[in-house]
Amino acid sequence: SKCRLVAQGEGIPVHVSALPIAGEAILNTFGDDIHPGDMFALNDPYNGGSHLPDITVIKPVFKNGELLFLSINRAHHSDVGGATHGGYNPSASEIFHEGLRIPPLRIHDKGQPREDLLAMLSANVRLPENFLGDLNAQIGSVSTAERRILELVDHYDPETLLAIIDGILSATERQVRQFISDWPDGVFTGESHIDDDGFDSKMIPIRAEVTIKGDTMKIDLSNSSPQVTGFINSAYANTRSIAHAAIMYLAPYDVAKNEGSMGPLTVIAPRGLIVNANPPAPVCMSTNHCAEEIIEAVFKALAKAVPKAVNAGFSRRLRYAITGTDPRTGRYFIWHFFMARGGGGASSGNDGWT
Repeated sequence: SKCRLVAQGEGIPVHVSALPIAGEAILNTFGDDIHPGDMFALNDPYNGGSHLPDITVIKPVFKNGELLFLSINRAHHSDVGGATHGGYNPSASEIFHEGLRIPPLRIHDKGQPREDLLAMLSANVRLPENFLGDLNAQIGSVSTAERRILELVDHYDPETLLAIIDGILSATERQVRQFISDWPDGVFTGESHIDDDGFDSKMIPIRAEVTIKGDTMKIDLSNSSPQVTGFINSAYANTRSIAHAAIMYLAPYDVAKNEGSMGPLTVIAPRGLIVNANPPAPVCMSTNHCAEEIIEAVFKALAKAVPKAVNAGFSRRLRYAITGTDPRTGRYFIWHFFMARGGGGASSGNDGWT
């Protein structure tokens, strides 16, 4: 029931440590009832997901009846139902206000799509054609990955391929331990804030205590705010992932983003805090905020240890969704605007940018 991230795309760092947790959710839910040709989906932040718009599709990869790998694709969908178009509902006080919550679910059974189940899912979103189109693209992605993984298995044989992967993960862990060991030992603290949660006007602190000891690092978020009413709470998978991403920002460029890079790191986020909320707290905004503030708190802490390695803060992210009807076609649409980075702070010897 333990998954290790072998490789992932580099475009969305908030997923870097979260995908193994999704894989483990499938393994823990279905156990031995996983077969060649099966395919699974989930989006539940409290059971392997990040937030509801990010739907994860998982395909097991078998060879000679043995489960060797999981091929995983996580994609952001334009709508997942709920009270507002696009999923981001600032008035949500429970996850049920944010959309369709999918626990670990079998969507293909031994190669056969479960059409009635897919119809039920698509009936609960505003753009069912788009939803099924994106889901089928994900299905195509994990199926392509399965084929390519099996080509490697056939080329090397399973034992050799797994030994190669162990070597890659171990080498990555050694790289990360090396650059952490170059930093001074100590306990360093940083703090960031979110203006409010949409329900209360109080500032919401995210606090990081970073302990460096030899070639290990501990990121402790225990002094952060308790969970709040609004949708800026985070589930643990998202928090673990974004804390890991904060360290990978500072890693040498050639360090792979796999499970080995997480080996020297420990992320502590007690239940009931904004960084590890209890259900049914809403979490839809968490991949932006409080994710952004977790990174900033870690950066502020590490700036005291390695000031030349850490840049000043980034601009805050901006996200909104527009809905309407295209007058040319009469078709309903949802359009997402996402500004991931409007600017970055200066670093040692370099100006910032806007």
